[in-house]
Amino acid sequence: MSRKIPYLQRRGDELYFRIAVPSELRSIIGLCEITRSLHTSDRRIAAPIALNIAAQTKRLFYKLRKNMANESEEGGFQTNYILEIDFGELIDFGELNGKSNKIKVLD
Repeated sequence: MSRKIPYLQRRGDELYFRIAVPSELRSIIGLCEITRSLHTSDRRIAAPIALNIAAQTKRLFYKLRKNMANESEEGGFQTNYILEIDFGELIDFGELNGKSNKIKVLD
């Protein structure tokens, strides 16, 4: 029996990273979920990559929430900056087959 791995989703023969964006951050990030192909069908390769990306993404969510709390105390949350999740640092470049390494979320 295979165990379900969090943040890992199969689409056809390929595995994807997938995480829901918390509802309070959706207006800032502009997405309901973040997905990214892991360019492999091997769960043994994809699982640690997906968990690593999830950890980085959850840190981003934490920092955004913390920033929102600090800004609300100071009179408003500013969203005039670029948020990046750099998958190139988290996934071996050989796995990416020359495809884009970043998701950029613009306000």
